[in-house]
Amino acid sequence: MNFKFIVATFLFLFYTECLNAQVPRKKNNYNLFFIGDAGDAYTSGKTTRLLKSYLENFKDNSAVVFLGDNIYPHGMPDSNSSERKNAEKAIKSQMDILKDYQGKIIFIPGNHDWKQGKTGGLAYINNQERFVENYLNKGNVFLPDNGCPGPVEISISDSVVMLIIDTEWWLYKNEKPGKTECDISGDADFILKIRKALERNMGKQIIVVAHHPLYSYGIHGGYHSLREHFFPLVQLNKALWIPLPVLGTAYVLFRKNIQDINNKRYQQLKDGLTDIFKPCRNLIYVSGHEHNLQMIKEDDHYFIISGSGSKATYVKKKTKALFGGSKNGFVQIAIQEGKRTKVTFIESQNKNPSGKIVFEKELQFN
Repeated sequence: MNFKFIVATFLFLFYTECLNAQVPRKKNNYNLFFIGDAGDAYTSGKTTRLLKSYLENFKDNSAVVFLGDNIYPHGMPDSNSSERKNAEKAIKSQMDILKDYQGKIIFIPGNHDWKQGKTGGLAYINNQERFVENYLNKGNVFLPDNGCPGPVEISISDSVVMLIIDTEWWLYKNEKPGKTECDISGDADFILKIRKALERNMGKQIIVVAHHPLYSYGIHGGYHSLREHFFPLVQLNKALWIPLPVLGTAYVLFRKNIQDINNKRYQQLKDGLTDIFKPCRNLIYVSGHEHNLQMIKEDDHYFIISGSGSKATYVKKKTKALFGGSKNGFVQIAIQEGKRTKVTFIESQNKNPSGKIVFEKELQFN
């Protein structure tokens, strides 16, 4: 064999090995999309179409999460109900954008899916779970199962995990599953199970996913626009522009809806969760419920609201929130393992089918 050829081959292999040793392996990227409160089939189309256009660019290393209130106004009734047709239309409008999507799909329930707190909510949740999973035929995508509160652990990678919980289970006052069906003996046990899940995943990037926010500068956080002070009936019917300033202000000040953060029962949930979050360094909490887009940082944790899938409502400006927007849209969380986590807020627009990026933030954890 030619001596020069042997030397050349050796040098080529040597330098190739050195080059490979110096260039780090490319880290895995994972993209998660969160859209909440998209359950109004008549107003969600603009935002869900925009979401579909984003999802088309991502395959296996991605997930989309629908954050509850998937069916307005009262969830999924029985098949013989006169409201069933509209309910199916609402949920199909969201599922139809996922037909060719190859990533992970997750639907979680919200208060409207639990029949807006009325008797029979558990049956409505189970109806929706069966319908969604039969229609999509993509496995167990409606979580937690059977009206249970969770947590459900979903491993995204070796260093990223999602914890899915049903916060309406906590707030719901009527019949709901407990010890026999879910191995949950009550409130304290629910919080304990979440704490143990956090402890198992300590050191990872933890994303807790729920319907209800723990912090908010929107209506459910106790912040109201001047319109609500002067025209309170508009919240009941958009046509009722009747000035009632005294009544409106009284309503705002004394509102104690169980779906608002200042409600005692809701506060117990917030206190229980934020307390067990404290030891976690890399924690993001993503929710819907408020019909807007927000990012708030508290105690070195990031609280993201993406609830404007089909409706958009007031969010107070000039607060300590990192971002607040009262337009339809959704949120993307891009995770590049070993390097960074970036959150992007994307707003849907009538005149721009590509939407608009209205805020981006690379997260910093202490």
